[in-house]
Amino acid sequence: MIGLKEAGCSIEVYAFDRGVYPTNTNIEPVILGKLKAGIFWNRLLTYCKALPKYLELTRSEVPVYIFGFDNLVIFNMVSWLTRRRPLIIYEVADIHSFQTKNNPFGSIIKGFDSWLMKRVRLSVLTSREFYLSYFKTVLGLKLLNFQVIENKVSTPGLGVVKSFGLAKHINGSNDKITIGYFGLLRCRRSLEILIDGAEKQYWNLVLRGVFLNGTLDFIEKIQNLEHVSYYGAYVSPIDLEIMYSEIDISWIAYPYSKESIGNWLWAKTNRYYESAYYKTPMIASVGTQDGNLVQVKSIGLTVDLADLIGSVNKIAEISKSQIDLWGTNIEALDTRDFVITDEYLLLSKRIKELISH
Repeated sequence: MIGLKEAGCSIEVYAFDRGVYPTNTNIEPVILGKLKAGIFWNRLLTYCKALPKYLELTRSEVPVYIFGFDNLVIFNMVSWLTRRRPLIIYEVADIHSFQTKNNPFGSIIKGFDSWLMKRVRLSVLTSREFYLSYFKTVLGLKLLNFQVIENKVSTPGLGVVKSFGLAKHINGSNDKITIGYFGLLRCRRSLEILIDGAEKQYWNLVLRGVFLNGTLDFIEKIQNLEHVSYYGAYVSPIDLEIMYSEIDISWIAYPYSKESIGNWLWAKTNRYYESAYYKTPMIASVGTQDGNLVQVKSIGLTVDLADLIGSVNKIAEISKSQIDLWGTNIEALDTRDFVITDEYLLLSKRIKELISH
């Protein structure tokens, strides 16, 4: 929303408080309720209480920009029941696992998803692969009007980036490389790999962010580990400069999945763009969108998360000279690969064209 506001759009924000991560924005939202992760009936009650606002928004004379599959479902059902067709813009940041299941329930969801998307006037995709692999291939749906806006960094508020250089290790004077894992610390396999290597004293590990329900047990596990440091949540973009200055290589691997297709293959992580901006080499999951870029551009290492021991051993072989080479390659990248330029100006123009028609 900040990008659209900077492009000259007037913005009103209505949101649910998910209570996961601190935010830093000058756009004050109207809070529709609090959503607690994993508690279905609590969430359902919260959605029901918000129905009057959904109903009010279906009468909107201006476009309604929707984030999240849950909001798309509720808003479309309310507008369908009231026989209204507001101008809907839908941002696709993830494809949920239930949307790709090959079972009767999955078939129903796919059919429902196709109906929902036909009521959307403009789709904003954070990865082009969402269109190619999901909407086009899985749903057999041709999106007539979409724009790709990746989760690149927006330079206002970000620190000035100096030339690449190995970090000054915060774990003491040891000569080990320092790996940083930042954001939602939700992937057990990532934590297992990174903590195992730190326990074996192969590297130093810095964790910043929020552990979720499925990974809370790691907090106790790392408390007395010499080569693991956990500094809690952070505020983006305020804290990013110091965070990336303290590490040699960034863990950007998408959360591990055993599924043959899905979001883990198609999505692109914020950490890819942040790492590139701060000239930090990366470790990504092999076969993912980020992993493919890391390999092609030679800016880091890719590992197979299915192979825990192999991943640990592969990372342990990283030399400082290799990190230097990757850092040099990052410095040669076109900044348009990871910094927002005119994407939201173009989006603003498309929205105005939709309104005028």
